[in-house]
Amino acid sequence: MSHGRRGLQSTLGPHGITLLVHARAGGPDAAGVVQYLSALGGADTPPPSATLAPGDRDVLVGTYVFGAGPRDHFIVDVQNDRLGIDRPGSPARRLLIHSGNLVFFPSGVPTAKIAFAQEGGKITQMTIADPDVTTTARRQ
Repeated sequence: MSHGRRGLQSTLGPHGITLLVHARAGGPDAAGVVQYLSALGGADTPPPSATLAPGDRDVLVGTYVFGAGPRDHFIVDVQNDRLGIDRPGSPARRLLIHSGNLVFFPSGVPTAKIAFAQEGGKITQMTIADPDVTTTARRQ
């Protein structure tokens, strides 16, 4: 079998779920896709994540401001034991996945990075970096 599409098996679908998991959910109609992805190897490897203790997670909760406008802030909170981020007027991202050293990515978007900075043992700011845009917000 030719593997001309090298790397396809490591592509993530919606919510950070591997394509192989999506194909399996397709049942018998997707059996050929399951077989193809499985033959490529490494098709069921989720993005790396790191454990974060609830106490370490909870210190990140707060409002982070990046401008003077009414929507120029993010709210980081915990709901259903999951760290999430919200910006007024935008869809909330209910699951942030910890990749280590207080750096996270929204589920399904491993290319976006949300990094928290500490000064004197306190969280002071958050930087969101999408490949083309970077925003730094100070904790209120």
